Amino acid sequence: MRPEFLKLLGGSTLLIYSIAELSKSIQMLAGSHFRTWLNQTTSSRWRGLALGSVLSMLLCSSGAVTAMLVSLANARLLSLPQTLAVSLGAGIGSTLMVQMLAFKVSEYGMVILTLGFLVETIAAHPWAKRFGRVTLFVGMVFFSLDLLVEAGEMLRQEPLFVKFSNSFRDKPLFGFVISALFAAFTQSSSATVAFSMSLLVAQQATVLEALPWIFGANLGNAATGYFSSLSADLPGKQVALGNLLTKIAGIGFLWPLQAWFAASLEMLGAGVRREIAVAHTSFNIVVALVFLPLLPYGVRLVTFLLPNKEDKGPFHYQYLDWGTLNTPELALAQAQRELMRLSDSVEKLFGQCLVFFQTGDSQAVEEFRANDKVIDFLNKGIKRFLTSLTQNEMTQEQVDREFEILIRTNDMENIGDIIANNIMGLVHKCRAKGYEFSEEGWKEINQFHLQVSECLRLSTSYFSAQSVGLEKELLRRFDEIERVSLALTERHLLRLHSGIKVSQDSSSVHLDLLGHMVRVAALSINTLKVQGSRQPKQRAG
Repeated sequence: MRPEFLKLLGGSTLLIYSIAELSKSIQMLAGSHFRTWLNQTTSSRWRGLALGSVLSMLLCSSGAVTAMLVSLANARLLSLPQTLAVSLGAGIGSTLMVQMLAFKVSEYGMVILTLGFLVETIAAHPWAKRFGRVTLFVGMVFFSLDLLVEAGEMLRQEPLFVKFSNSFRDKPLFGFVISALFAAFTQSSSATVAFSMSLLVAQQATVLEALPWIFGANLGNAATGYFSSLSADLPGKQVALGNLLTKIAGIGFLWPLQAWFAASLEMLGAGVRREIAVAHTSFNIVVALVFLPLLPYGVRLVTFLLPNKEDKGPFHYQYLDWGTLNTPELALAQAQRELMRLSDSVEKLFGQCLVFFQTGDSQAVEEFRANDKVIDFLNKGIKRFLTSLTQNEMTQEQVDREFEILIRTNDMENIGDIIANNIMGLVHKCRAKGYEFSEEGWKEINQFHLQVSECLRLSTSYFSAQSVGLEKELLRRFDEIERVSLALTERHLLRLHSGIKVSQDSSSVHLDLLGHMVRVAALSINTLKVQGSRQPKQRAG
């Protein structure tokens, strides 16, 4: 294979790899702060636009940001308006690479790469090592871009290629299509513009001739994101479609204005290389400024083209996306959201269980069994998802969170088993032997059930928020449950001594039921105990 084609293929492959690894490295560097940053900076359209620009600058790719947004939308961590605002900003931020090429900063790619390698190798602190790794891949991105530029310059020296390109020089649609296809292959509009820049500069082309290549690069990158999202859930598809539609609309808006656009850029008098870089940035800024105020209408259009369908039913993972397993922070956020859904199912199951001591309604029984199956389904899915994560790509904080989510998932499964096996076993025993509770005893059981239900609900809130105030309240309520359990046991014994027949018949069921509910409360706060037992070890380490 000829060297120019080797450089083109090698540079494209290295760029795709570098951007993917840079994305993972930055998210490892940010750790759990990454998701907090996302939540805080998407509260308004303009903040979302700024966030998209910064993310795309850091990741050196709007495509990487779009892929991340698809995952966030799939997990319902960001809404459609939020993700569309971020994607508009991502288009602006990704043009930084081309600007650096115009200023020839990318020539220092090998220096940056070497510096990053030395920091990662020598540094002792984990954060410094992760920073070194980020620096290494930034250098690798620049180096791969330089390879693409060199490949373009070498191709200009090939007579056959010169003849081929000159024959289509006055055909803007040809450049548009070729650029779109190249962007789809490299998954980077900036890399395509960089390659096109080297060709056009060597060809002594004008910025007017470069504009179709810039438009094609942006469209090809957005189209790749859309086709990649076809295997995603509906929210992810909507995000990718919205991003594609804004690029199509932006191209449609500026295509008739190319002559005016080019004349404005040529007034800079900075040379074709700089003018192409400014054109790439200007296109994305214009698209963002035009469509950001129109975002509500864009959301309506996207939801019209891809309407929200009916719920797929309980036996479907609403938040888990196996495509995010190489992004631990997002994967953990998705697992936690699915765990909240599991916790809600367990709370509902526990809320139903006492009903069956008094009624054998077939519809209620079927609903109970369906809830139990959903709990088993979610439990298996969450565990399989989390155990697929690669721990050597996670920070210690993320490893700890994974452990806590697994513990909480297991606790919810155990509570479900207590309800479905132990408490329902007592229901069957009462029915088989005709046992009944005394009026006073049944009233006490119901009140105690409400206390345990509230403890279970509060534990779900605590696990979601990790609030110190909730932690203290949860521990106080569990202590109260243990105290009340002993008091209710004593009252039951007094009724036995009083010779109340129904209390004597149902005594074993009564005491076992109290015991099972105490176990439910204990499992609901088990995460607190696990956190307390691990903290001294972490401090000692």
